[in-house]
Amino acid sequence: MHIFILGIDVAKAKLDCALRLPNGKIRSKSIENNHQGFKVLMQWLAKHEAINIHV
Repeated sequence: MHIFILGIDVAKAKLDCALRLPNGKIRSKSIENNHQGFKVLMQWLAKHEAINIHV
């Protein structure tokens, strides 16, 4: 089972996210801190097939 690590820097207007992939590479994304931004985050995680995530 692959383990992903997700770090989120929370601010009032946005979330800065960093995702560590099982191969050690880091992917980052900045999203709005609202309902639409949460949808974008979920789609981004699905794109990377991130199922087992440690936050």
